[in-house]
Amino acid sequence: MLILCIYTWMSMMSDIRSDRRHHLQLTSNSVRSVLSNQESMLELVGWQLLDDFNLDSFDDVPFTESVATRLLDRLLTLNPAVAGFGLADTEGHMRYVTSDMAGRSLPNLATQGVSHFSFAEAINARRMVLGRTYYMPALLQQLVPIRVALRNSQGQAVAVMTAGLKLSGANAFLSDDLYWGNASGTLLIRRSDRYLQYELAGGEWPVWGYQTPVDTDFMDAITRSNPTNDTSFSVPVNQVSVDHRPPEGAGPDQLFTATFAGETVIGLSMYLPEYDLWLVSAIKRSELVNRYLSTIAGYLLVFAVLQLILYLGVTAAQRVEREKNGALLHQATHDPLTQLANRAYVFSRMHRWLQRGEPFCVLYIDMDHFKNINDHFGHEFGDKVLMEVADRLLDSIPTNALAARQGGDEFLALVHCEQHGCEEVQQIANTILRRLAEMYYINKVPVELGVSIGLARYPQHGDQVDDLLRASDIAMYEAKKHRNCLREYTYDMQIEHQNMLDMEQQLRHGLARDEFFVVLQPQLDSSGRLHGFEALLRWQSQALGLVSPERFIPIAESIGLMPRLGDFVLQQALQLVREIQETVPSYFRMSINISVRQMVEPGFLDTLKQHLIRFGVKPQLLTLEVTESLLIDDIGYMVSLLNKIRGLGIQIALDDFGTGYSSLSRLSNLPIQELKIDKSFVDDMLRSDTSRVMVCNIIEIGKNLGIRSLAEGVETREQLDLLRSFGCELFQGYYYAKPLQQSELGAWLAEHPEALEPTLWENLVEDSIS
Repeated sequence: MLILCIYTWMSMMSDIRSDRRHHLQLTSNSVRSVLSNQESMLELVGWQLLDDFNLDSFDDVPFTESVATRLLDRLLTLNPAVAGFGLADTEGHMRYVTSDMAGRSLPNLATQGVSHFSFAEAINARRMVLGRTYYMPALLQQLVPIRVALRNSQGQAVAVMTAGLKLSGANAFLSDDLYWGNASGTLLIRRSDRYLQYELAGGEWPVWGYQTPVDTDFMDAITRSNPTNDTSFSVPVNQVSVDHRPPEGAGPDQLFTATFAGETVIGLSMYLPEYDLWLVSAIKRSELVNRYLSTIAGYLLVFAVLQLILYLGVTAAQRVEREKNGALLHQATHDPLTQLANRAYVFSRMHRWLQRGEPFCVLYIDMDHFKNINDHFGHEFGDKVLMEVADRLLDSIPTNALAARQGGDEFLALVHCEQHGCEEVQQIANTILRRLAEMYYINKVPVELGVSIGLARYPQHGDQVDDLLRASDIAMYEAKKHRNCLREYTYDMQIEHQNMLDMEQQLRHGLARDEFFVVLQPQLDSSGRLHGFEALLRWQSQALGLVSPERFIPIAESIGLMPRLGDFVLQQALQLVREIQETVPSYFRMSINISVRQMVEPGFLDTLKQHLIRFGVKPQLLTLEVTESLLIDDIGYMVSLLNKIRGLGIQIALDDFGTGYSSLSRLSNLPIQELKIDKSFVDDMLRSDTSRVMVCNIIEIGKNLGIRSLAEGVETREQLDLLRSFGCELFQGYYYAKPLQQSELGAWLAEHPEALEPTLWENLVEDSIS
């Protein structure tokens, strides 16, 4: 009986150790994941307010308070675990806050007693700093403050982005799933000052609170139980150095027994060095004793019978616990929508394979045009598509491979190269490519998607997780250039990717350095008379030289710089109209390309009106060129906006017509006065029947709808004669002139005196202006 009692107690303690160890692992993963995501978000938000404009001081911030508040409010809506955002200067004054704090009396973070230590630490640290948990009256919340310093190019802190994580409620920053029993407690304790950062406990757990530090005896106990963590550094707290150095010889998962708030508790601890926190999972010893005594009491009554009952009960409890642990583990390591492995599980598996030295391949999979699915059918429909993608991906890979969802419409597949050779891995990738590109039928609606796959191999393309993922990501972006194909990583891709990143950096500085300028290419009618000019953007980079628009325009679009560049072109072109019109006796039109991102900017129409007034240019002299892709996202909004622009007297031209999505029925309802025939058709029409028929049809469509046609890229007399025979009215290209700088216009006009002869449309413009 004594042996049985001892065994029962040891078994219970072993289960407690196992439970607490597993609980600590799950909780630490959750804490690290949440805080890492919040740190990335704070940096992203801070640089959204500061660094996009290459600012070196807080005084340079160009955002108005209302714009910053709207941005922070929108992020607050997307991140319900955060009670409020704020941007403070290095003196501790809150400059921008979310609207729920606006108008309230906000403390100075550098002087307020509860926040000044963490604020000063954030200024000096190059990581996110957690402040002491406290109640903030302005937000009516008990919060864990988090702070990240934003630094200029010299590494000096120029501002501090701060937020408050909610401790309780449906949107608490840590899930209530971490609660493990009525007599259990989960604690996050600040190592530096022994204050509780977070406490999640059952109703019978002794609550400590956040106002006073935890006893040093308790801290010594949890430190001794976990000596494998490096906690030997000292942090001054209230001018006292706190140093918890674990003793030698203790076990790495040794249970500790200590007094907490007057109660004896048993548990395990783990140190999180990146946030200077002790994580504790413990249970009241009295609860364990009660469990033990209730078990032994049954033995004392009917030893023989209760042995069987105990065995069955323990077995059932273990099975339930395993199921519970399995469910928790699955939840922590799998994507809730597709049930594929998530990013954290992929990292864990790749680290394991790297430690074993097992050759494997990473397939980075991206669904082309998936955004259009969500935009046209809604996110619920898009989720069903993603679930079908996940099922097809699982069917396309070997049973010992791993499929995972990276995020959004991006997926990963890990395949052993040792068991599957190079050619077989490519066959697997091609199978994935074929299966994922097949037609989807969701709610009986056919949906077609393309797939781009990047392939990286270990150890050829990297020996670290981040290196392999980056290599496969770069290869995937190379595949996206061609769509629906597979590309394997090469060093040249890395160079090209780095060149693109370098160009991004140079682009961000180009406007400030006055590196952009506008050139003008003449547009003439069939008699050689000047119709107008097209304003074209050029970039003379200090670091890269003269950069082709075909190279920098797509990058500017991808990083959101086109609205600023487009506004620059608009102002420069209007200024040139005013200056040139003073010296040229006849009227001419100025054509300006407008990007999608620029047109959907709030206040675009008001800005356009202001620029016309500022430069004194009549709207009748301006033509805005829009592309067909502008009309596929929100046709109702775009048609309304184009009608308002046309109502000002501005002409609308449809650029690159024939390469996009416009139908005749849609075209007839648009306020279009000019169709621009794409240069690719003009280049091929002398040798391609298809291009020749396309050009002829475009011109006929324009005539039938009362819209003039303008051919781009006219370079030879043969092209000009053929276009004239088709009835094309306007021409632009090197046959007449290359794009000219303002200083070259005078010489060109002198060589082409017929260009200044009055045209019919000039009389119409003169009548409308007068």
